Amino acid sequence: MKRKSNSNESLFNPNQVKREFDRAWPKVVLEIADLLEQPAPRLTKRARKQLCKEFSSGVDAVAPHVVKLEEINGDPTRLREGFENLENILRESLRRTNFKMRPKEDAFDWLVRESEQLLEGPYPLRRFKQFRLVREGVQRLVRSAMTVPGGLKASEELIKEFARKHLNQHIRFANTVDARLKSYQNIDFRKSTARNITRITDLYRDTAMAFEGRLRLLVGLNFIAIGKPKTYSELRRLGYNELLQVVESPKNPLLHFLTGTVNRHVRNALSHNGVSSRLSKRLIIFVDYETEIAWTINHFMREAKKLLLTILGAEYVENEFIYVLNYCTVQAINEIVRTPGESMQPSQPPA
Repeated sequence: MKRKSNSNESLFNPNQVKREFDRAWPKVVLEIADLLEQPAPRLTKRARKQLCKEFSSGVDAVAPHVVKLEEINGDPTRLREGFENLENILRESLRRTNFKMRPKEDAFDWLVRESEQLLEGPYPLRRFKQFRLVREGVQRLVRSAMTVPGGLKASEELIKEFARKHLNQHIRFANTVDARLKSYQNIDFRKSTARNITRITDLYRDTAMAFEGRLRLLVGLNFIAIGKPKTYSELRRLGYNELLQVVESPKNPLLHFLTGTVNRHVRNALSHNGVSSRLSKRLIIFVDYETEIAWTINHFMREAKKLLLTILGAEYVENEFIYVLNYCTVQAINEIVRTPGESMQPSQPPA
């Protein structure tokens, strides 16, 4: 005979969660190692047992709070109790993972504070005006897209779609740039040599290629901000030149911080081997069909540096979105808990 299910029985099964974790975590480790292009760490039998033991202990610690949330089940008269249980789950997780909280700090406030710290770029990068300019532009763009009607959901879907499709490419580019910059540390780029021209050419070409994906995401957020959202497939159909035309259009002031970031003719010439040099005049010639551009090696170096700083600043789109989302969510929770039963206006992004 089939056993009748009890309506009061909890859907949360700690033992099932533990079994699923035991089966899944080796695959997760391999996926992360592949993503970061690092060899998968080898864990001893003792280390694996310790990991499973700690996870099991954590599940047992939060299980009563999860059961309590199931019991509350959206009851408007117990909202405060529900949020307190959520906060306890987060607090217990932080305690077990050795994240430090300030005295008497709420776990949700910790979440906002930590996500805000992710917005702070490394000091060597913050010294450059171009990096600061792009970071400010990204902040305005993301917050503008999130505050229009339906913009929060549209922005979230677009960012997640780009992460699914292009995260591996971004990691590959980051590793490539990191290796190149380390190898270039002791090189004097003021000298007009064939090797220096090759180095700068490779850096500009690869950075321009990586920038195309990031530019497509920024253009997509701009369309959301002006009330004309486009799907990922529609954005994919836009070519590089079309994306640059959107940036330069007077109808899109939110994208003007990207104006002049990449020269389309130089980029096309690098992609189709239309590059030559005149070392006697310290010039590099770029030929794109009928358009010919001549840059000095110093100017080429400055343009490559500007492009690199731009893409590094534009990498903060996801961090900006997460911070604003966490901030607004926590503010909404605080308002609801303080005034249960009253309709509240949605929280606005921080100033």
